[in-house]
Amino acid sequence: WAAEPRGWLRPAALLIALAAVVYYGERLLYGTPGVWWISFLAALAALAALALAALARLPALPATLRSLLAPGAVLALSLVSLLAISVQTDIRAIKDHVTDAGEVGVLPGDVLNPLSSYLRTHQGTARYEVAAQSATQIGALIVKDARPVVVLTSYAAKVFTTTAELKRKIAAGEVRYAFLNAPCPHLISPKNPACSPPAKWIRAHGTDVSRKAGLPHNKVLWRLPGVAP
Repeated sequence: WAAEPRGWLRPAALLIALAAVVYYGERLLYGTPGVWWISFLAALAALAALALAALARLPALPATLRSLLAPGAVLALSLVSLLAISVQTDIRAIKDHVTDAGEVGVLPGDVLNPLSSYLRTHQGTARYEVAAQSATQIGALIVKDARPVVVLTSYAAKVFTTTAELKRKIAAGEVRYAFLNAPCPHLISPKNPACSPPAKWIRAHGTDVSRKAGLPHNKVLWRLPGVAP
C-alpha cells in the first residue's frame, strides 16, 4: 500500500507508523534490549527498501533489483518491526508458563529468580528484604522468600509508608533495596503507585543495580540512598 507510486502521503504514513512502533517498543521494554534492535533495524530496512523501490522504477535498474525492492519486501520488513517484540514476549510467556489471565503479583522467571538470589545475598542484617511500591506487584517474591517487605502504597496508590518513614528505616539499617517494577509516566496519575512520593524519591536518589542483579531491564531494582554496596 505504502509502496504504490501515488505521491508521498502513503510513504509518510508508513514512516510515522514505524517510528511510533519503535518508540513505543523502547517505552514498553524500559530500554533497548536485543529484540528492540531487531524492530529498529527492520524499520530502517523497510524505509530504505521503500526509498530504493522508488529508484527501482527507473528503467536503467536491473529486473533483479526491482524484484528485491518490490512492495512485498517493504511489507515483510515492516511486519518484522511490528511483530518482533510481540513474538519474543510470546516465547518468553510460554517458557515461563505465565498468562495474561490476571495473575496479580506474578513475576516472570527471569526476574523473580535473580531478584530473589540478589536480595538474599545482599540483605545483610536488614529486617526487610526489599521495599516495594505495591504489595500486589511483588506478590511472587513474597510467596517465594517468605520475608517481610516494606510496602510503599496500598489500594489506589494511597501512601502507606511515607518518604520520611522510609528514610528512618534506611537510617536504622532495616531496609537496603527497593523494587519499582513500573515507571511513572510523563502524565502523572495520582492512582499509579509508581508516581507516589516515596517511589519518586527512590528514583531520584537511589542507585540502579538492576543489571548487577541480573535483571533483564534497567531501573527496577534500586539500592537505597545511604546504603553501602
